[in-house]
Amino acid sequence: RESLDGYREAVADESGANFTSLMSTGGLLLGMKKYEEAEPYYRKALTRVRREFGNDHPQTLRVLNVLGVLMGHLGKEDEASRYFREAAESRPRFEGLVNDRALIAMRNLGVVEDENQNFAKAEELFQRALRGSRRTRGDDHADTIDLVYTLACCLRRQEKWAEAERYPVSYTHLTLPTKR
Repeated sequence: RESLDGYREAVADESGANFTSLMSTGGLLLGMKKYEEAEPYYRKALTRVRREFGNDHPQTLRVLNVLGVLMGHLGKEDEASRYFREAAESRPRFEGLVNDRALIAMRNLGVVEDENQNFAKAEELFQRALRGSRRTRGDDHADTIDLVYTLACCLRRQEKWAEAERYPVSYTHLTLPTKR
């Protein structure tokens, strides 16, 4: 509680609030499930990072992803989709970390589309993210394996059984949708 109060004091004065303090305060509130209170901190952080670094900086992609997750928690799926889409479709100047953030955003946007039963769009996003993850991380990386599982689930929800079988899932403890 003291940490949160200290962060709130630090960012109360707009001129003294830096990106890190905005993200830290938002993160504390997000962790406490105080989503409505976290939202203005993340919005200010996005404004600040865009002004200082531009739209395709790794930190901008980070904030877009967090805002997408936050909007999902608040039940604002359209806004969540918009943030994930912007992060997924960005043309980053930097390699490595940014590519990871873009892949995460692509996967998150796929989840939103899947939850809204836009299965074809979700499938496309999962496949793009999977190709990128395999290329940059390899087949044995945990995020790649997660994408294989996520894509297989999406295909099974569409009853594309044969296609789903092309994606072997190594999560033996998880249950996939099955034929009825």
